[in-house]
Amino acid sequence: MLLDGFLGVNKPPGCTSHDVVSRVRHLFKTKKVGHTGTLDPLATGVLVLCLGRFTRLSQFVTASDKKYRGAITLGVETDTLDSEGQIVSQSDQVPKTQAGFVDVLQPFLGKTEQIPPMYSAVRVAGKRLYELARKGQEVDRPVREIEIFGLDIVDYQNPILTLDVWCSKGTYIRTLAADLGQRLGCGAHLSQLTRTAVGQIGLSDCYTLEELEGIAQRLDPVPFLGVKRVLDLPNISLSKQQVHAFVNGNPVEVTDVPMGDFEEPQCIFDSDDHLIGIGRWHPNGLRPVCVIAQRES
Repeated sequence: MLLDGFLGVNKPPGCTSHDVVSRVRHLFKTKKVGHTGTLDPLATGVLVLCLGRFTRLSQFVTASDKKYRGAITLGVETDTLDSEGQIVSQSDQVPKTQAGFVDVLQPFLGKTEQIPPMYSAVRVAGKRLYELARKGQEVDRPVREIEIFGLDIVDYQNPILTLDVWCSKGTYIRTLAADLGQRLGCGAHLSQLTRTAVGQIGLSDCYTLEELEGIAQRLDPVPFLGVKRVLDLPNISLSKQQVHAFVNGNPVEVTDVPMGDFEEPQCIFDSDDHLIGIGRWHPNGLRPVCVIAQRES
């Protein structure tokens, strides 16, 4: 049986994103499963999986904005920037009340630059940073541009600050926690993290592994997410003749839709609202970038 679609999983703590992928492969007896953005073992929350042909679309989900709720422990720095690491410094000079954070948080909003932590999956010279870190090596890491759209204080129970973060892809909340600690002058680390949303997909759209196990045992249909909610992109519907050209790799002239940004991907559907693939505008029409429908003869 072919299983093609997006699945929302509420990742439990203590397991890797790959562990979740492996579990779903086993439950639904399918090999083609991939995730759309790694969550550390410490973290919980929204993990969007791609199954079957939809694994080809993972890059378009990964590009979505993310939302997190994180608990930051002030006054303690660790080598991994989270609670799983070794303590490297401590300070008792932490803010006494919530009022001291407003001006400190403001500079983190908008487009900024961030250096990935050594304990991360980023590759430098072909090596994962965490592999080098485990050997006690520290190397220069490429600075990446990120954007933080929202940063709201949920609670402060000295020394734990709880924040809601709305950010672009590639943002490390561990690094944000450590940078905040540096700005406050007391150091800090991330002690708890929940991803609350990936694009339009929130926790209420996700299933626990236990719930998915029950679904698999009962042979219920896999509860796939709506494609248009996961792929928050402009939608274009093609006629049968246009679909034939598109899936065979040819540009399609679309006269009833205004030509959009050449850089922005477009979700392409057939007249029955089935996803055909992803396209981009070119001067000579709509060109396929990724096709998930079968090539037509």
